[in-house]
Amino acid sequence: MLSDLDCANLCQSQYDGTDIFDVSDSIAGVDYAIKFYPDCAAVIFEGSHDLPDWISNFDAVMLDVPDFAGVERGFYQGIPDVAVKVLPMLSKSKPVYVTGHSRGAAHAHIFAAMLVKQGFKVIVTVFGSPRPGDARLAAILAPFPNRSYRNYQDFDHQDFVCDVPFDLTIVAPFVHPYKQKIINMAPAPNDPWGLLARHHLFLYTAALQGYPHG
Repeated sequence: MLSDLDCANLCQSQYDGTDIFDVSDSIAGVDYAIKFYPDCAAVIFEGSHDLPDWISNFDAVMLDVPDFAGVERGFYQGIPDVAVKVLPMLSKSKPVYVTGHSRGAAHAHIFAAMLVKQGFKVIVTVFGSPRPGDARLAAILAPFPNRSYRNYQDFDHQDFVCDVPFDLTIVAPFVHPYKQKIINMAPAPNDPWGLLARHHLFLYTAALQGYPHG
């Protein structure tokens, strides 16, 4: 079985391009990887790394998917295509860890919910996740183990990516599927990411090295 730190390291390996995965592919702008273990499998979704990715992060339109949930349109795009390809590779007899950072965390939530609807057992571990969808998505994921980490000190010192899309309760009720676990790791002074400096995956990984998990 995998710890939360294991999941963070898998996400970092994907960013780094480390050749540790059994499957690595990109479909419709969704970058994912799969690693198989004797007792489980892990599906990892990569976060934003170019302008089209960041544009999709802010495509804050609630898409109502029949017999599923309300999801953010930009995050949903490509995930059904990934599911068609990946689901036949997975076993319902073993848990599937679904993980990701940033945009990849939103992808992870939506993909994990699709797995649940198909009868898979999932464990969701994500880092710096935006709000991926509505309360119906949260209800699908609620019965399964989950951890969603957020880097937060106070209102002015936090991972602001976790606040998008904004919760427009009547028009687009975006929510986090479950209560976030708070870490508090400060970036380096004068980090070039500015307001997004607390969003770095390596800060989450550093926190988990001394954080109860697993």
